[in-house]
Amino acid sequence: MADGTILTATRPKWAAKSSDSMEYLYRCASEGAVNNGLKPTCIFEIKLEEGPHNCPICGNELQLISNGLTLSEILRLGQREVDQKKGTNK
Repeated sequence: MADGTILTATRPKWAAKSSDSMEYLYRCASEGAVNNGLKPTCIFEIKLEEGPHNCPICGNELQLISNGLTLSEILRLGQREVDQKKGTNK
């Protein structure tokens, strides 16, 4: 949308989510005009299973949006706190 509204899609009813899968937020990574200038911007987002996905509006690759610290970042922060308590700050 030209007014900056983010387009959000939901999973179609026919695409049943399996009970053992996790969903992640993906957002279109395109910058500037798309579809040969027919749309000034593309701000599409959707929740999908992990994997490579393309935007249904402009065809560009969707980027996985982080919703917090990753496991490796949490472990790194914890190890840093342990090292600081021991006095072996790196």
